[in-house]
Amino acid sequence: MWQSELILKALTLASEAHANQTIQGLERPYLEHVTGVVMEALRAALTDSSLDYDLLICCGLLHDVVEDTSVSLESIEEQFGRRIAMGVSALTKNAALPNEQQMPDSLSRILALKQPEINILKMADRCNNLRQPLPQWNVQQIKSYYEEAVYILETLRGVNQAMENRLAERIENYRCYWQ
Repeated sequence: MWQSELILKALTLASEAHANQTIQGLERPYLEHVTGVVMEALRAALTDSSLDYDLLICCGLLHDVVEDTSVSLESIEEQFGRRIAMGVSALTKNAALPNEQQMPDSLSRILALKQPEINILKMADRCNNLRQPLPQWNVQQIKSYYEEAVYILETLRGVNQAMENRLAERIENYRCYWQ
């Protein structure tokens, strides 16, 4: 089903890399977000036995380490192999691009991989993030985040109906924050 040692290795790296980080606005350990994304993805993955659980879980645990910590993509590849590194890379926004180009770029790289596990993880990440907006966000920021979630769903749909339904539900529930 999956390689426990590989997943434990990814969990250890994620917990060490994110050790001093908290979820913005909640002041809870960032690892809670990372594991929440994996739980969302696994919930959907249980409906599709053809998925690679090692890829799904490891990329889920590591999805923010390159973007938010000092861990390099090269280090991910050395420790976990090219396939997991490519998944993490696709899930990592390119900070060198203007902000408005970062999500389209990431989604195009996700689509280019043709790995349904990575599509599922991106949707699971947004599901986990569609919680009560930060208090400092204005209505336009909240609405933009909602619109970006719709864009993610429309772009990545077609790989797992359970994940798509879950994200659509979270998007609909998020509307109450700006309408």
